[in-house]
Amino acid sequence: MHADNPLVSQVPSETQGRRAAAKKTIAKDTPYIPKPLDAYGGTSVKNLFAIDFCASHPGATKEEVNNAFDEINDEDLKMYQSIHRAYRRDKGKSTQAPDTQTQS
Repeated sequence: MHADNPLVSQVPSETQGRRAAAKKTIAKDTPYIPKPLDAYGGTSVKNLFAIDFCASHPGATKEEVNNAFDEINDEDLKMYQSIHRAYRRDKGKSTQAPDTQTQS
């Protein structure tokens, strides 16, 4: 029935269209934009690092941020982890095991 119409075979199926729409193409040289602190994942250790890194390296790409985070020293990593824990405590989300929690 549709074999006579060459346009029918060129139309993508519904599932192909959804898959194509789901993929985002981002150029490798696109500057990385960290998540805002109030967004989901905004206070993650890596995002806190990315905020500082992008402030001192405007135009840094995602790859550059990832490479810098992979090379972070233990002292700086602990600093970002403590900032992350402080944000979680402020939001009322515990970062300690139940038996080690202290009452404030």
